Amino acid sequence: SPINILPTDIACDDAVFIDLAFTNNTLSIAQASLSGDPATLRLKPTAGTGALYIQNKAGTLLSYGLNEVVYRTPSEHSYNSTANAMEAQMVYKVDAIYTSYTPIQNIYVSVMYNASTDDDDRMFSAMIGALETRTEENLTATALTKAFNVTFSNLHAWDEGIKRPISFLTYNGTTTDGNCTTGVMWVILEQQFNVNATALGVYKSVLDGATGININARGVQNFYDVKVYRGGVTCNDYFGKFVGFVVAYAVLLIFVLRMLN
Repeated sequence: SPINILPTDIACDDAVFIDLAFTNNTLSIAQASLSGDPATLRLKPTAGTGALYIQNKAGTLLSYGLNEVVYRTPSEHSYNSTANAMEAQMVYKVDAIYTSYTPIQNIYVSVMYNASTDDDDRMFSAMIGALETRTEENLTATALTKAFNVTFSNLHAWDEGIKRPISFLTYNGTTTDGNCTTGVMWVILEQQFNVNATALGVYKSVLDGATGININARGVQNFYDVKVYRGGVTCNDYFGKFVGFVVAYAVLLIFVLRMLN
């Protein structure tokens, strides 16, 4: 990971379903920092802020808790060789009671953003506001890597913007920083969102000030034998199945009529 996903490499798999949920708190508090090499904005939400529910191929319903949100710009993953302005990677860890039910302990959910005058991500906007205050005080890597608290209101509104059932692409890969740990399930939402272009520009300038360069943790990797599947509403081709049924029925009917004649 990450990979460039080609439309021709996607297979259908309607056995896996996911859903995301966020608390409806009027005020949430999280801790953010610029960390890593190169520096990347990371959000550590308070416990219980978000959850992921997944029904795997075996039909088992599992739950994962939101542990971290990492913002990459430009996006690490690309689709048909085209990257997005930003990719938010939401890191979920399996709840303790389900650890023995699945080999997948971590699920990374990628949300793709396009630069716009609109803004669909309140977490990111809140952190950029806090970052602007810090950078005005001291634009140094040392100062920026110190964690700071961020507050944001009504995160549930972003949750309500997700179209359901959720359409997504998924594959098994690795983390994109650190030791490139294996055994990670990636879920890339097909629905895309908007990020405020001005806020994104501030983030890019902060990254440049902290590291001298603005790159992601890891470049696009060779595809090799990675299998990418589509799940959710776009997976089931009901129209195609219906047409196939009609054609097969018509052929059978013609054959029977000829036999009777």
